Amino acid sequence: MKTARIFAILVVASAIIPGIGTAISFGEEGPFPIAHPYNIISAPAAGGDRILWIESTPPLSFPDPPGYYPWVPCAVYSYNITSQTKTLIRPRANNARSPDIDGDLAVWEEERGSSTDIILYNFTTGTVSALHTNKFQQNPRLSEYCIVWEEGFVGEREIWMYNTKSGNLYGLSTGKTDCFSPDIEGNTVIWVEKTDQDGYSIVSRDLVSGRQFVLGTTSAATFPRIDGGKAIWEDEGLIHLASNEEGGVNPHG
Repeated sequence: MKTARIFAILVVASAIIPGIGTAISFGEEGPFPIAHPYNIISAPAAGGDRILWIESTPPLSFPDPPGYYPWVPCAVYSYNITSQTKTLIRPRANNARSPDIDGDLAVWEEERGSSTDIILYNFTTGTVSALHTNKFQQNPRLSEYCIVWEEGFVGEREIWMYNTKSGNLYGLSTGKTDCFSPDIEGNTVIWVEKTDQDGYSIVSRDLVSGRQFVLGTTSAATFPRIDGGKAIWEDEGLIHLASNEEGGVNPHG
């Protein structure tokens, strides 16, 4: 499923560059107008026959002073492609962002009180729970029963993982420099680590062996994704693709 998404990204990227590729048209498969475009808060997530997204909910007020938005009321929805059913999962979710879905689990970040926590939803049981720590938690990503996220403020962020099956919590990048934008597939976690004032590394870690190495470098903060043993990220307008093997970097632009 994830592999298909990466392939689609590469195809679309080539099609929108003038003089390269051919026009892409939708058939009966889509697009599906599931939600009003002005209400979407962040990019939707997909897994199996489900789609997950976050919408803003009325009333939307204009704060004083202008430009200051302390919170945005949100709602979390899912859509089942097979049954063509839209379901309201969570009607009140302040400043909800970054949804992800895999199997029967869904995750997103949400402001709760003075903190930002990771929220979990189980499609089978219909239960909603929160993963709370003493620091801000952002950008959760999910693979089977493991969740990874970045925690802390910019400049001191760390990558953490929670195993929903065992209940164990792991610090994957503790003691390192600023680390953020994680993704996970099976036993592999990747993230971005700031190496100096003008440079970043795409780091890969094997959860079983503990082996960790650099997949590639980038000049700007980015959101790498991993699927089928391949990592993909954007840097200065180019798409980079790397094998999740030491020394296996293979950039494409």
